[in-house]
Amino acid sequence: SDYTNRADAIKKCYEAAKLRGFTVFAVQNGGWCAAGNGESYKKYGASNDCKGDGKGGPWANQVYKIAEKLPYNYAGCWKDTADRAVATLEGLVAILDGPYKNRADAIKKCYTAAKQRNFAYFAVQDGGWCAAGSGIAYKKYGSSGDCRADGKGGPWANDVYIIKDALPFGNLGCWKDTADRAVATLEGSVALLDGSDYTNRADAIKKCYEAAKLRGFTVFAVQNGGWCAAGNGESYKKYGASNDCKGDGKGGPWANQVYKIAEKLPY
Repeated sequence: SDYTNRADAIKKCYEAAKLRGFTVFAVQNGGWCAAGNGESYKKYGASNDCKGDGKGGPWANQVYKIAEKLPYNYAGCWKDTADRAVATLEGLVAILDGPYKNRADAIKKCYTAAKQRNFAYFAVQDGGWCAAGSGIAYKKYGSSGDCRADGKGGPWANDVYIIKDALPFGNLGCWKDTADRAVATLEGSVALLDGSDYTNRADAIKKCYEAAKLRGFTVFAVQNGGWCAAGNGESYKKYGASNDCKGDGKGGPWANQVYKIAEKLPY
């Protein structure tokens, strides 16, 4: 409990800050650790009270910048219940292997799974359980003090991370389709949707997003490995939810992975 006796205090503060996705950390008074982003550390001006050991001084922060940036920022610890604030990715993405409490690199794997599905943030709970979403649903039950220090949440407590370069669309889930399409296709009508075989299309999700945005739509769907459709409103829900979307974000057979375009064009 006494940070002044902490071995490798600077290194441990660096590791803790990096784990949470911060870009700056500060060591004060012989070991006390703080972290953040930006330049708030300059708030009270420069100090001459830091000692020569790199661990700050009394009311004096020795500040360090983390060179290697993680692709996400920490967004706090938030309560959860059995009626989940954020939908889980467990069992849906192959990278989320084994029992989550024993999963190596659980935070990194959850990030990868969430990014693959084009979510805006991800949440880690109870030592490794992974969930992801878009918007601010993770705040539904308020903030929590039950997350542990390892960045992997706690019991009914989500450590939430915002993905820095998240694409400007949110994931609306997986929905059934039939030959009487729930969402009209853009295939063959937008040059961007190249190649005769959509399953081989490079950047299929991004291209479908661009094509839908170009046409002023607010929702787009990717099906069966790359097929692209778009529309407005909630017609994508016409045939109900589906479990047949694969883990790559490109839907599945007769299953639309649906996305909402965040940035609306003025037409």
